Amino acid sequence: MSTENKAGLNALPTPEEGVLVLIDDMVQAGVVPIAWPAVMGEWQRDRAREKTVPGAAELQQDHGGATGVAFAWEMRLLAERAAGSGA
Repeated sequence: MSTENKAGLNALPTPEEGVLVLIDDMVQAGVVPIAWPAVMGEWQRDRAREKTVPGAAELQQDHGGATGVAFAWEMRLLAERAAGSGA
């Protein structure tokens, strides 16, 4: 069934409505949606993958909302502590 039939519209739905219809179809098919930080965490897995840690941290800080702000704050505190200890 097309998105226009599902939405009960003669024209195609807006992109936002279309995405919601597609997400609903996926959920009905058994997909369990997760948020992007969980996906990023699965891809990064751990800090042993040193090559990708800076990019993952930058994404988290720039687009992670409150978590990104908390991460930035923690990094600032760690930098201040390192500077204060002469390290």
